[in-house]
Amino acid sequence: MNPIPFIARQNAKTMVADRLRAAEAARAASAARTERAASRWPEAVVVRLARPSDGRQLEELAQLDSGSVPAGTVLVAEVAGAIRAAISVESGASIGDPFSRTATLMDLLALRASQVRADLAHAAPAAAEVHRAARVATEGGIHHP
Repeated sequence: MNPIPFIARQNAKTMVADRLRAAEAARAASAARTERAASRWPEAVVVRLARPSDGRQLEELAQLDSGSVPAGTVLVAEVAGAIRAAISVESGASIGDPFSRTATLMDLLALRASQVRADLAHAAPAAAEVHRAARVATEGGIHHP
């Protein structure tokens, strides 16, 4: 009996078993990395316009940040139902929870505030034209743009 086919078969089985173990170890390491990353980030971040009912939370946040509540239209970043950061759309003044990681939240708020400013800038001329046309129509005049 020639031992070479037997040895080749055993080597192949060993190689397959080694590769299966390596693949399983890689899957476990990937799952661990994913779990660690998920534990660092909240489930959800909500960026929205502040409401009158947010006044108390904004005041508390401003006190924590040794600042004041931003004036004007305010966007907030909410994590797990709590406001962690806020920004004024008009001025860009912001406040954030100094005991939380808010740098990414501030970046999100700044981006959204710039989008809202751009939307308002594009909407303002169209709104002015509608108001002017309505005024001319109610005054009985003819409007030529």
